[in-house]
Amino acid sequence: MKKLILSVAVIAAAAAALASCSTSAKKAADEGEAIKAKIESCTDPDSLKIYAAEAQAYADKLVKDGNDAAAKAYLEEVTPAIQAKDPSAVSALDRLKNEADSAAAAVAEKADTLASKAKEKAGELKDKASDAKDKAVEKGKDVVEKGKDAVSNAAEKSKEAVSDAAQKSADKVKDVLGK
Repeated sequence: MKKLILSVAVIAAAAAALASCSTSAKKAADEGEAIKAKIESCTDPDSLKIYAAEAQAYADKLVKDGNDAAAKAYLEEVTPAIQAKDPSAVSALDRLKNEADSAAAAVAEKADTLASKAKEKAGELKDKASDAKDKAVEKGKDVVEKGKDAVSNAAEKSKEAVSDAAQKSADKVKDVLGK
């Protein structure tokens, strides 16, 4: 019974967490839509400038949250409505859109730089691995040559020892037969 209650509590907590996450995302989207609706229905130029500032603040918030693409898309949605009602209010939004573009370009440039550095490091590691392999092969060849020399020397010494032993045996046989 305890396991059943614990399982239900865990599922309920997960559902609550999921609901709160989707609620905050929905709230942020609703905030942007509310500002957009105010701009579209506005007829007073002074109020329009205030709403344009709110739109700019909302886009700034998106940029600070690291969502440059959403900020740019939002500004592209809102700018035509402001432009139609008061072209002078658009200059601040254009500045923010340009900042978002330059931030995105800076991020892309940094990514390219990091990719280049990673590729360079990979090349260096490959070169080092190749050098280590070459050194290991060279050492292996040296060991094989030394082994061949040692075997050859041992064979020569064995041959001499066998020859000496055979000669001594032959001499002893002659001595024994000669007596």
